[in-house]
Amino acid sequence: MTRERLLMLLGILILVSPFVGLPLTILTWILPVLGGLTFGIGASYVMRKRNEMNERVQRSPELSGRF
Repeated sequence: MTRERLLMLLGILILVSPFVGLPLTILTWILPVLGGLTFGIGASYVMRKRNEMNERVQRSPELSGRF
């Protein structure tokens, strides 16, 4: 499962969790865990994209000689 699909799944779970009929005490534990997972996956996605951009810039020698 890709990170994008996992983020979409976690988003859906967070959206529907207030309506599934679970007691508030359980939701008090579930929602922060789902939010933390969503944040962690999003942060790792951003770091991966940033690393890919840095690698592209380092690999392209024709761009470094222009400036």
